[in-house]
Amino acid sequence: ADALLVSTLTSLTLAENRLGPEGMRALVPGLASTSLTKLDLSRNRIGAEGAIELATGLATSTTLLKLDVRLNKLGPEGAKALAPGVAASCSLRALDVRFNGLGEGDVGEAALKEATADRPDFHLMTLFD
Repeated sequence: ADALLVSTLTSLTLAENRLGPEGMRALVPGLASTSLTKLDLSRNRIGAEGAIELATGLATSTTLLKLDVRLNKLGPEGAKALAPGVAASCSLRALDVRFNGLGEGDVGEAALKEATADRPDFHLMTLFD
């Protein structure tokens, strides 16, 4: 989490670190005060509980453009939990939630699509659940 306080850091890859929900709780406060534009959290077992934490961070971040949360076992509940943060983010332009068990037309996927519906430049990657 302290790495996020470095004002020149623009890209951070934390893939495959088993952060889980606890890691999200530690990481999220730093998202509000950073120059970070790209964050890769793929394969970290975040789950629905961690998605709740992450949504809070997304809502406060003003610089994050791209977020990768592939392969985190979010499921429909995690995607629904993430949606309000995605909607509230003034900077996020791309979100990769592939391989999270959302299912085509699932409520989780629908929530994310609704959260980004008024942003034609937003790139939401949900295929290959």
